[in-house]
Amino acid sequence: LRVASAAVRRTRATAYTMLRLLPRGVALVVRPTATTRLLARQLPSAARWLSSEPSSSSIDAPPRDTQQPPSSDGAAATENGAETSSSAVGLSSETAVFLRILTNRMSTDQPDEVIELFTERKASGGELPAAAWTKLFEAYASKGESKAMLLAKLAEMKETGVVPEAETFDVALACCARGASGDAAADPAADVADALALREQMAACDAKPTMSTFESLITVQLRANDIPSARALMEEMHQTRVAGRYRASIAYLAACVESNQLDEAVTYLGELHASQRPPGGNDMRRLLRGFTAKRHLSGAMTTAEMMLEMQDTFDPMPLIVTMANLHAFDEHPARAELLLGKCVRLIRPDMQPAYWNKDRLHVLTRCLPLLPDTSSKMTVLNVINLRRFKSRELTRAVHSIANAGVQAVDDAYHALEDMAQAGTPVATGTLNNVIQMCGNIQDLDRAVETFEAISKPPFNLKPDVDSYNALMMAAHREREVGAVMQVHIKMREAGIEPNAETYRVLIMSKLADQNVLMAHELLQQAVDAGKQSAGQYAVLINFHLGIRVYGNHGAKKRNVPKAVELRDAAHEHGLKLNPPVLEGLERALSERARVHDDASSGGGAEADSSDYEEAFTPVMGAAGKAAIGSVSPTESGGATGGDAAASSEAGKASSSGLGAT
Repeated sequence: LRVASAAVRRTRATAYTMLRLLPRGVALVVRPTATTRLLARQLPSAARWLSSEPSSSSIDAPPRDTQQPPSSDGAAATENGAETSSSAVGLSSETAVFLRILTNRMSTDQPDEVIELFTERKASGGELPAAAWTKLFEAYASKGESKAMLLAKLAEMKETGVVPEAETFDVALACCARGASGDAAADPAADVADALALREQMAACDAKPTMSTFESLITVQLRANDIPSARALMEEMHQTRVAGRYRASIAYLAACVESNQLDEAVTYLGELHASQRPPGGNDMRRLLRGFTAKRHLSGAMTTAEMMLEMQDTFDPMPLIVTMANLHAFDEHPARAELLLGKCVRLIRPDMQPAYWNKDRLHVLTRCLPLLPDTSSKMTVLNVINLRRFKSRELTRAVHSIANAGVQAVDDAYHALEDMAQAGTPVATGTLNNVIQMCGNIQDLDRAVETFEAISKPPFNLKPDVDSYNALMMAAHREREVGAVMQVHIKMREAGIEPNAETYRVLIMSKLADQNVLMAHELLQQAVDAGKQSAGQYAVLINFHLGIRVYGNHGAKKRNVPKAVELRDAAHEHGLKLNPPVLEGLERALSERARVHDDASSGGGAEADSSDYEEAFTPVMGAAGKAAIGSVSPTESGGATGGDAAASSEAGKASSSGLGAT
């Protein structure tokens, strides 16, 4: 009864078929429930049969007057609610059940079983109405059979004396629209001829064209490149009232996309827009998906621009990926960048992880420099940080915002604040980017405020190791060595273990204070902890070569052999140094060789760092392994030459000033 009552909401014939299939031999007690009342309204005769007093062991068949339940439109209906032709009226109950089985098999994608059932029934001499032939055609079409086979089956159907329905012709026309054997590169002219012949047969059989009929005919004409005929069919569809003007226009656009007449689709879409009759949101989204799937740049961009003009929403990532892959930012830079800025506002960071695959995240990172405003950049940065995607473009974006000045950094923070207040998830890594921006503009106060805001509303997050690293780097940029160590102590107290970047910042801080011994000791501790990195070695190599990096002035005298030793140690650990570091070392080696050659030839030049190297080696070999977080006056032993006393005093001052800092 529940199955029957659910089906009644669609058609009476379907419900009646369900009632006919109730198993026999089962006692049934009918109560005056909502189900029986619904059946009483929709199926009077069947309801009387059900409401009659049942026997103790079985239910008799319904009276003869219920064999063909009345229908308001005089036509039976299929299981999915679609109307069938009037030839279905007057069929025997056995044939009706057979049709229902065929419909069920097609709906569950079992075309082979449909063909087998049809063949068996034909061999047994059973009744085969037009609807059964239609299901057979659908089964062959779903298997990708050739157009010739369907036309042969249509001729066989006529020989048996069965008049084809409009739906039967529609299946054959759809096959013509796909081309012979479904190949779009087949003979379009032959397909047009076959389609026109089928339409003449429809008229002879008094079968009225349907929406599907016109869609197939339009597609056939478009595949043959006959655009005027296709447009004439669209007008005929409207004039014959098969579809309204709007639906006819949408059908024409869909046919253009299906038949790869994409330029014609863009042209007609522009005409609709000019006449103030653009397609609706859902139809525009389907068009956008079609253009992006066909990789048609002009169509995708035009559709997106129209949707944005209508203030409609869509999934922006397929469009952004298409524009990037088809070089829209090179061929149409102004238009593409303007559209990109508008599309970024539609990005939803809370999409499922599977949505944000590596290709989409990579495209977003490449688009970062093209975004026009800080808010858009922060939206993309937040998406990338939420997925923990690593890219150098993030660092470049952070620098570009910081280079725009203090106001841009404040705008970046306020953009994240607005996201959090709107319920959009904000990644801790994105707030870390803001701390990095504050460090780039050398504003330690703003960096500290941003760090403290991480754990407060509206973010309510927990600082991670990268948060502390960013704050330490901001302190280092202002040459606040004591502040760097203080932040590191706080990180240890919070139970957060240092990573490779932590050791790198600590090494840089010690080198900025000319504390070479402690810098090398930190490197050794990073190696012992298995957290060594190429960046740590690069910082020390640049220092010994006298190259200024991140405010470090470098050693007072170059120590090229020590730089070579560090390079070899990095290679032993399987680390790959950046080309600029290696190039700087090669230049230093070349200059050193030239100086020695000049000295040996009597040119009066002296070796540039021999005295320093001899004095430096005992210093490096000295004992004194201090903990990373501790600072003692002995750290000043890393200074060289006559500056030892001065550096010792600096070390004491640094040690005594930690608490205050």
